[in-house]
Amino acid sequence: MNSLAEFSMELEALAKLLNHQEAVQDDAPRKGDLSKPSATPASIGPQDLLPVKVASPKARNKNDIWTAEEASCSGYDDDADDGREVPEFELRYKQAVTTSDNFLGMSGKDPSSSCCKELLVVLQLPHASSAAELDLDVTATHLRLSSPI
Repeated sequence: MNSLAEFSMELEALAKLLNHQEAVQDDAPRKGDLSKPSATPASIGPQDLLPVKVASPKARNKNDIWTAEEASCSGYDDDADDGREVPEFELRYKQAVTTSDNFLGMSGKDPSSSCCKELLVVLQLPHASSAAELDLDVTATHLRLSSPI
């Protein structure tokens, strides 16, 4: 009989222990609880966000490849025919090639123009008498040479 009384007391103690665990899980995390950290990098510094206004993105057609700003004209009119003769020209691509590039191929360079570092433009100007009468305009994407002739 004594063992039955001890068994019932142990069972009641186990029930209290289990009920206590459920109550603790429902409450906020304790100090020793590792599942949710009490201090994070976000808790350092001011808790209020600065009043930052973010511009809403512009409505864009999903079929458009470029925006109007990306496809804007550079200001050069390539189709303008003002009656002047167009000179003959030649584009020569140049590479800095070493012996390891030539014989071993270790740098990954190939003879294509995509591996070239320099561009040489050769113009044939048979009617020009001096460089003073030429007007040269070079930008990142255009080269324009004009003369009164």
